[in-house]
Amino acid sequence: MEVPQRWAGGRRRGRSPGLTIHVLEGGRYRESQSSRAFPGWRARAIHNALNEIRLTDWTRVSLRGVGRRLGERDGTG
Repeated sequence: MEVPQRWAGGRRRGRSPGLTIHVLEGGRYRESQSSRAFPGWRARAIHNALNEIRLTDWTRVSLRGVGRRLGERDGTG
């Protein structure tokens, strides 16, 4: 669940900005600090990237790493 850094009209007040990742394990959801869909990309880094006005070099490097891990996992180049 992503709560944007900037307040949006539809967001309930009192929710802190950030990203919460939930993963299903043993039929139950638990909170996780990193994504299974984007291996190695942590919740805080995803939140920061989603809230950037312009893509930073740091995010580009992070995305390249995620892409490399996805390729290794799925057997693509």
